[in-house]
Amino acid sequence: MPKYFFHIDGPKPYCDEVGAMLPDDRAAWNEARRTVRVIEHYLEPGQEWRIIVQSESKSVYSLTVSSRRL
Repeated sequence: MPKYFFHIDGPKPYCDEVGAMLPDDRAAWNEARRTVRVIEHYLEPGQEWRIIVQSESKSVYSLTVSSRRL
């Protein structure tokens, strides 16, 4: 089972040094989506957060959550 890392770039950056063993890229995608739900509790107007999902061998996904006041 591959190991995936979920790094967060934004107002409260986080470097995932532990990772999670997941069966495949699809499972990593679902975990990244769950992470977005956590980020939404901290999101303020004008902020941008990014989750970078990496396996041990490559970058897999990048999700960006941003907000702005109109």
